[in-house]
Amino acid sequence: MKPIYWAFTLVLSGGLVPLAAQQLPPSVRAIHSNLGEDSAGVYVLTPAGNKAYEVNPPAFPTLSQMIGTRTGYKDGIALDFQAPDFNGLVYYGFLPYGDGTYIYPVYVRQAPEVIGGKVKLPIRNLRGRYDMIGWEAKGWGYLGYRVVSSKGAILYDGKIAFGYDAKADSFTALTTVVEGPKSIYFSSEEQYVSLALNEKPHGIVIIDLMPGKKASEGGIYDLNPTSIKSLTLVKDTATLNALGNFKDELIPSRVKDNESLYLFDSPSISRPIIIPSRSSSPTEKDRFTFAYCSDSRDNQGGGERNVFGTNFYMVKRIGALATSRGAAFVQFTGDLIDGYLTSADQQRLQYANFKRALEPYWGSIPFICAPGNHEAHSRLFYDTQGQTYYSIDRYPYADSSAEALFASEFANPISSLRSEDGAAYDPDPTVQNFPPYGETVFTYSYGNTAMVVLNSNYWYTVQQRHVPHVSGNIHAYIMDNQLAWLAHQLDSLERDPAIAHVFVTCHTPIFPNGGHVQDDMWYRGDNRPRPYVAGKPVAKGILERRDEILDLLVNKSTKVRATLTGDEHNYCRTQITEAMPRYPEGWTGPRLALKRTIWQINNGSAGAPYYAQEQTPWSAFTQAFTTQVALVFVHVNGDKLEVEVQNPDTLEVIDRFTLR
Repeated sequence: MKPIYWAFTLVLSGGLVPLAAQQLPPSVRAIHSNLGEDSAGVYVLTPAGNKAYEVNPPAFPTLSQMIGTRTGYKDGIALDFQAPDFNGLVYYGFLPYGDGTYIYPVYVRQAPEVIGGKVKLPIRNLRGRYDMIGWEAKGWGYLGYRVVSSKGAILYDGKIAFGYDAKADSFTALTTVVEGPKSIYFSSEEQYVSLALNEKPHGIVIIDLMPGKKASEGGIYDLNPTSIKSLTLVKDTATLNALGNFKDELIPSRVKDNESLYLFDSPSISRPIIIPSRSSSPTEKDRFTFAYCSDSRDNQGGGERNVFGTNFYMVKRIGALATSRGAAFVQFTGDLIDGYLTSADQQRLQYANFKRALEPYWGSIPFICAPGNHEAHSRLFYDTQGQTYYSIDRYPYADSSAEALFASEFANPISSLRSEDGAAYDPDPTVQNFPPYGETVFTYSYGNTAMVVLNSNYWYTVQQRHVPHVSGNIHAYIMDNQLAWLAHQLDSLERDPAIAHVFVTCHTPIFPNGGHVQDDMWYRGDNRPRPYVAGKPVAKGILERRDEILDLLVNKSTKVRATLTGDEHNYCRTQITEAMPRYPEGWTGPRLALKRTIWQINNGSAGAPYYAQEQTPWSAFTQAFTTQVALVFVHVNGDKLEVEVQNPDTLEVIDRFTLR
């Protein structure tokens, strides 16, 4: 975790922008403390009696700016980033779809200058021996472009679909799938995709239905929105055959075996999208491999190690390695980006960069993502007299909280867990006060294996020292309703004869080993840290809650094999057993007895800055610690589980062990 609100140092030089007076929702006032409002706006009343008013750091760049306004001109495509003060460069080149399976842009030598937020990308000069995609003959093509600031910082990788009218001898900008399609989640029975476009076309989406499904379950989808979060793939042969008349107008943007995305440009059909289905079942139901990692926020070293918010280079390597090793899916739990932002559009840009790095591979296998602490999306208050920041999860919670923003960017299974409303500490159970869990807490299965995904940064108040004052949740604490949901999920999986193995993943380790010994579920042995609701502490401290989680994973379940964690930027495995010391000196509270042994597999090594090992009471039970970049592979073979850990940069095997 970087220093609190480190991200704002990028923008504070431009001055904090006070917000216009806004109404404080009664539901937010009910569960927080020391919040008020007057004619100047919403404020935190500080312990010294000062009013820390909400401020809004200037937000540049944002996703909408980097996608920009696209227009054709005689020689190519012009981009307007709607940022008159922005100067820099744009590298660009063709996206050669069809020439290989996993496609990134091939940049040309020239990099046009951005002046006053505007740039022109000439295409006419890329003809003849430079026309690698045949745009002259076809009359269309795809460009990839990379936006770089005047100081050399890479801000965004984008895509543009363009058309060429030979008669008019000019170019046009076409509706573009700027994100995806991504295989976002599937089991042996279901498969889903998501995609986003740069504008709202008058078109349709046609989905090839999976075998065994009825045409009424899928088929034609209206593309009025610019994004389609989740589509079930089904098979509708009649619809596809009816499109045969347009085969000469097919524009393939991806071809991989029997999996393709096509765009149409036709007077009859305005650029629909077809995604033929593929088999999503394991070759053998209980024999497959999945991968795990977390923490890919940007790192030092320049270049693609920092593409505004994410370590683009390492994320690409992870996608390539997971795909080459035949992983059925990749679980990615937290700190995908730097985050800690107040602008949703700016945070969406960081999410877009993470997703763009994986996009060529994401079309083939799902990367199932969950949030961490860096996905925090807060409202920020500043005490000008005390020169102190305060923050809370961003309201209105239903659509602006960190949880809601994450759910809008990633399509995950939807669980029965709604929020912390109705818990013992809820001041008014008749009103929805707390943020929605949305798609940040869920369960899914593949073959004989289930994954339970937790959110250990729900309703997160970033500065822990301010939690007793403004209320909110601390880092790593699983609140009551989520704990009850976990108990129910594990009980259901325990009774499910089709499930042999259960993995529970959350961003924060139960037993930290290097980088977060001062918090996570240990807080250096201090049980006092806990959430506050309406100014009052909840009943259980962090160590007591840790033991309740352990009791569920170890004693109440026989199927949980390991907990998959991150937050600490290293790989290590820790044996959780009764012999393991796990209480501070002088502990007088109850001690939980563990009836069996499981493993904590920590892999926060997806590209974030490293953390070295620290001394803890359980250090002797921690093995194979390394700060190398790592991707964990779990090989499932019926009742057997083998774990292999590989460096995606060097391909060195870091660790191997038998889990079961």
